[in-house]
Amino acid sequence: MDDLVKVCTDFYTEAEIMQARSVIDSAGVRLPQQTRSADRLRPTVEDIAKCVIDPTINLPEFYTKNLTRLPQ
Repeated sequence: MDDLVKVCTDFYTEAEIMQARSVIDSAGVRLPQQTRSADRLRPTVEDIAKCVIDPTINLPEFYTKNLTRLPQ
């Protein structure tokens, strides 16, 4: 889990992470309240990752539109 969180926080921008959080919220899944600390992205990504790997939660499916950002 730590490696996944590190990759996600390094790759995605803060705006993208917060947008992912709001999409999960709009899907009806309640994540813990956001922290106000300087390193709030790590706990947010951890919460998102836990939600994504939970087989009991149905989330929308996503795909990338900008392939240039993906490593080759």
